[in-house]
Amino acid sequence: MNCLSCNEINPEDSIFCGNCGNSLESKLICPECGEANPQDSIYCAECGSLYKPSLEVQPQITIGEPENINRNTNRSQRSILIIGLIALTTVVVILILTLRPAEVDKVEAVREVPTEVIKEVEVVKEIPVEVIKEVEVIKEVPVEVIKEVEVVKEVPVEVIKEVEVVKEIPVENLNAGIDKEAETKEKHQRYSISSNPTHPLSQTYHDYEIGFSISYPEQWDLVEQNERDVPEWVIPDIELRNPLGGFIRIEGQKMEGVTLRNFTSDRITNDRNFVAETTEHIEKIPADLTTGIYSRSGEPAQILTAVIDPWVLSIVFINESSSKDEQSTTFMEIIESMEIR
Repeated sequence: MNCLSCNEINPEDSIFCGNCGNSLESKLICPECGEANPQDSIYCAECGSLYKPSLEVQPQITIGEPENINRNTNRSQRSILIIGLIALTTVVVILILTLRPAEVDKVEAVREVPTEVIKEVEVVKEIPVEVIKEVEVIKEVPVEVIKEVEVVKEVPVEVIKEVEVVKEIPVENLNAGIDKEAETKEKHQRYSISSNPTHPLSQTYHDYEIGFSISYPEQWDLVEQNERDVPEWVIPDIELRNPLGGFIRIEGQKMEGVTLRNFTSDRITNDRNFVAETTEHIEKIPADLTTGIYSRSGEPAQILTAVIDPWVLSIVFINESSSKDEQSTTFMEIIESMEIR
């Protein structure tokens, strides 16, 4: 028996092909082209003619044929899948149509709203204005008239006339006159002036009676007070005068048993022409230096006080120079040059 699928020759009693495994049962023969087709064919696989099975050909039922079972199963599955897809599509379409919101005709509603008309009215209100009149008040202020009166005071001038007197001196009294002149010369020689051209303060005043010395510039002048105008316990004042203004006045007197602190206090307090500001102690001399203002001229001033037992010494510095800073420097150099013996 030949296999219709692979033309393999099989034994006559075979049910399936030994080569391909297909059923060897009889097939439907197409009446148009004679092609053998499966038992369930509706159309011929060769010519496409509608198959009408002959009554003479008895289809054999093949139970358990694997190929036919697979084909039927595949067709059933495809049919079920197609039916399922159609059903799913139908359900989706129904849902879309159901859930789609109905079109609502839009109607524009016009509602009349009452309008409030506001009229802008300009209100002119008269405000009382307070008128302030500016009045110039002239007040007479009493004016104090100060008249500058130049007072001319006549100062008595002592006129000294130089008269040459020729006096006869007895010979026996000549020695007595020489002794008196020596005594007077010794009295005036209580101080001396020495020079040192190499030093800026080239002149030095030596006071032998009190026991101190002080240097000053060469161009300054030394002026001594007349000793007849002072008592014995006071030395005549010595003034060192700067030609450009300002001076130094040296004052000395006997005052036993006094301390430097007490003497400085009494000297500054009793001087009505001096207004003290500060006082500092100079250990090198030793002495106190008080700085202030000379009230008569309003110029800066300083007073140096020292105690040289039994003498007390005060040196007044009046700065009346136009170059006050330069003269202040000179004053400090003079103070530093002072020595007590």
